[in-house]
Amino acid sequence: MNLWKKYKSYLNKNQNIKSYEFSFGAKVVLFIFSIFLFYVIGYGVLVQNNSVESPSKTYGYYCISMLDRKITLSYVGANFNRGYRYTRSFGKAKECKEIRNLYNIMVKTRAIKDDYKSYKKVLKKIQLIKKEILKLNSEYSTMLLEKIAVQAEDKSILSSNSDEVKGLLMAKEHSLKTFKKRRDKLNDISDYREQQKLVYYIELNRDKIKKAHRRLIRVYPVKKFGKVLLFLIPLFFIALYIHILLYRKEKFIIARLLSSLLAVSGIFIVFHLLYFIYQIMPKVFLSKIIVFFMKLNLGFLLNYFVIVFFILIFAVTLWQIQIRAKNSKKLKLSKEKYIKENRCTNCGCQKKESFDYCPICGKSLWEKCKYCDSKMIIESNYCQKCGVERI
Repeated sequence: MNLWKKYKSYLNKNQNIKSYEFSFGAKVVLFIFSIFLFYVIGYGVLVQNNSVESPSKTYGYYCISMLDRKITLSYVGANFNRGYRYTRSFGKAKECKEIRNLYNIMVKTRAIKDDYKSYKKVLKKIQLIKKEILKLNSEYSTMLLEKIAVQAEDKSILSSNSDEVKGLLMAKEHSLKTFKKRRDKLNDISDYREQQKLVYYIELNRDKIKKAHRRLIRVYPVKKFGKVLLFLIPLFFIALYIHILLYRKEKFIIARLLSSLLAVSGIFIVFHLLYFIYQIMPKVFLSKIIVFFMKLNLGFLLNYFVIVFFILIFAVTLWQIQIRAKNSKKLKLSKEKYIKENRCTNCGCQKKESFDYCPICGKSLWEKCKYCDSKMIIESNYCQKCGVERI
């Protein structure tokens, strides 16, 4: 209960600061300052995120993809023209580095390189035969149509007869099967000792790598969120502490700047908290909900839900803005009333000439006029001695 009272008291004090009159130019500067804070704090959060090593850097794409992939000549050959730069994608883990070393030894084997050259020639030959078969099939279909139409062969639009085309077609299909067998034989490099060493090491460490990779994926969002909080939470509470001290000393301008810092850091904290919850939330559960609605042809309900959700967010935001504006106006009117009634502008306690501070809330009741150095009612618009406007 005491904490709630303190919180309400702080909000009232913060409202007092916001009610402090700023010129249009000062408001523009405050807006630019807020944008600057967004950039600086956003950059700080980015640095914190990058300081946590992602699972993809520890266990790279090639390392993980090889665990359940058959190591064939077509897979190995795809990396011949990459200049071995792709090896960075294996990751920094000890097991992945060893897989990279064994893989590089296999890729650099002369016999495998020669086989790959032959493999490419066979692939080109297969593509060429497929095109020829397609052309012959088209010719053969045309000839069959001509026979059905009882057209004489000497009047045919084609140079050869249907029996010749059929024979050529059968020969090409046989040739295609032969080259496919040769392709499959070249693609299988399991007889090479370098490939056998790589496959053996992968099978030996497959479960260990997968387990470590899954653990890193689970821990990664927690580490990122922890690093971000380590940056934002101290910043928020230090700014809050200084903000309260400055308010007590009635340094409203700097206190207002710190209010912007509190707001921006608070926004980043809330955003990363929601993002963290989203990351650790089981994606399977969400996908099941979406699939359930889709099966019932009720996908439009999800769209309605999103629309209503954002309507509520903006409605609450506008409501809070209106309340703050209304409270600020009321506060300004109440201060003017308290000054007229010779009361404390913070709590409304009746004050006397001999009081320097309010006996109820401890707020300073007077300030020094910048022009005549006489005692002036705090937060009044003009000095009651010389009539000069309060600066």
